[in-house]
Amino acid sequence: MSRDTSNGSRIRVWPAPIFLGIIASVGLISALLSDGGFGDYLAWLTLGIPVAVVLWYLPPRRAKIAGRRCSAILCSDRAVRSSSND
Repeated sequence: MSRDTSNGSRIRVWPAPIFLGIIASVGLISALLSDGGFGDYLAWLTLGIPVAVVLWYLPPRRAKIAGRRCSAILCSDRAVRSSSND
């Protein structure tokens, strides 16, 4: 059983998580040390970037209603109506 652990694949995987970690660290330090003004805006921005990335790559939730698969947002009011009829 052999694994391909070439340096090229490792180098391609780690830059994005390291970047997000550095951005989050800058945001946390800015939030702790700032007292209004630019520091607060920097904290909001830098802590919002990792959240935005996660939301961007998060797969949409699916709801199963009456044997059909649809997104939870599109079928949410139908789900409420169908559950109230029971």
